[in-house]
Amino acid sequence: MKNKPKIFIGLAQINRSNKFIKTMKLTLILMIFGLSNILASVSSQSLKLKLSLQNVTLKEAIESIESQTDYKFLYREDLIDIN
Repeated sequence: MKNKPKIFIGLAQINRSNKFIKTMKLTLILMIFGLSNILASVSSQSLKLKLSLQNVTLKEAIESIESQTDYKFLYREDLIDIN
């Protein structure tokens, strides 16, 4: 009975280690994606804003939100009628 050449044993080990590395990379990417979603949902719920506006223009509403928060709105006045 002939022994298998050592080169095939080495290739099998390399193939297994490559599969393990790919699995670890995929696991790491999924964990980072999951954690970023959790952090985004937590930070988006931490702001409380009270507005009591009636019969105001969109521009006045945006200015009121900007004055109460750190948010800034960007828009093109030629595309959106804010008055």
